[in-house]
Amino acid sequence: MTAAVARILRYGFETLHLRRITASCLANNPASKRILEHANFRQYDAVRHPDYAPFGAGQTELFFDCVELNL
Repeated sequence: MTAAVARILRYGFETLHLRRITASCLANNPASKRILEHANFRQYDAVRHPDYAPFGAGQTELFFDCVELNL
């Protein structure tokens, strides 16, 4: 997954000339959080989903963004 994130970032910044790429993961998934942080993503928000939500009901979702390629 680390290699896939690196390729996505490279494509997004170098080919598509994006200025920001965002991602999210559930708080109870520390491996995904570490992969994003290792790829230079920084957490900017966290939202707890209501118990009736179709995705992530009752869980906290972490939101990240990356604004520079630093691989």
